[in-house]
Amino acid sequence: RSRWLAVSHKETVRAALETALRSVPYLAQASSECLAAVIVGAEPTVFKMRKPIGSTSDWCAHLLIVARGVAATQQVDHVHRTSGARFGVGDVIGEACVVEHRWPVTVAALTMVDAWRVPRKHLVDVLRSHKMLAPAVTYCSAAVERAKFLHNIDAALDDRLAAALVAAHHSPPPPPVQPRPTRSA
Repeated sequence: RSRWLAVSHKETVRAALETALRSVPYLAQASSECLAAVIVGAEPTVFKMRKPIGSTSDWCAHLLIVARGVAATQQVDHVHRTSGARFGVGDVIGEACVVEHRWPVTVAALTMVDAWRVPRKHLVDVLRSHKMLAPAVTYCSAAVERAKFLHNIDAALDDRLAAALVAAHHSPPPPPVQPRPTRSA
């Protein structure tokens, strides 16, 4: 399937890939030559339904452009797994890969996902050769820090909720309400 995507579609989807790349803040003002150089390094890839695209235990080593299918961030709380942000055709996943970091959340395929993967090294080399690396690093560093901050807030809220649920489940029931005595006249 990846080979089919590469052979039959890379040239026909070039405009869509350029449009998707322009949605990335540090590529919004890039020249057509810069975007073309990024696209040259794009490799087709396929993710099976319910399989991870990026996991918190993995390094974010590539930028992905979704060509077909739907993916979503996945969060596991103390009760169940939930889907968060959704990504569909034309969406970019892993735009902060310019800066080395682990995926801040797990992203999984909700359906089979066809995507174009741009390896980190290729993207950094293109940005460097077009003198766009410094602004990209600045943007990506801030994005990574923001993601860590939001993750820490979510984790703290999850911990508080879990503690409250455990406390409510294990604490003795409240005493029964006694009827008020009525006054006699």
